[in-house]
Amino acid sequence: MTQAVASITAADGKREETKCGLLAKILENRRRLEKVEDVVSKSSSMQAEMGSRLQHQEAALQELFLRTEMTSSGLHDLTTESFIAAKQRRTLLTIANNTLTQATLGLLTLRHIAIQIRDLFSSCAKFTSDMRESVVRIHDKPIYTHFSHSRTAGDKVGR
Repeated sequence: MTQAVASITAADGKREETKCGLLAKILENRRRLEKVEDVVSKSSSMQAEMGSRLQHQEAALQELFLRTEMTSSGLHDLTTESFIAAKQRRTLLTIANNTLTQATLGLLTLRHIAIQIRDLFSSCAKFTSDMRESVVRIHDKPIYTHFSHSRTAGDKVGR
């Protein structure tokens, strides 16, 4: 019986030792579980905070997208207006160029007319001068008129 008591005592000791070991493991696992729960709680709050940040960022990105669309539309309108203005500028420049060309041609025509008038005055002046010389030469010689004596066959006019 002593052996049975010793065996029971040993079994009780082992059971107590196993019980203490299991309790220690349970307590260890509870501490780990509490740490995991704490980490999960912190992670959940961080995820909630991150979700809130992501929602704010999404709202900001949507606003930025809308602004980008508005800017793109404005740039498209500006490009169109710039193209129209460039076309009108080219048209205005063409009109101005044609006007200046016509004015230049008109000025060249006026210059040509002025040169012809100058040449005409020069010709008139030369003609007047030549006529004066001719009149002077004619006056130096006897002038025959129908009132003066009749001409003979040997007389020549203009000598």
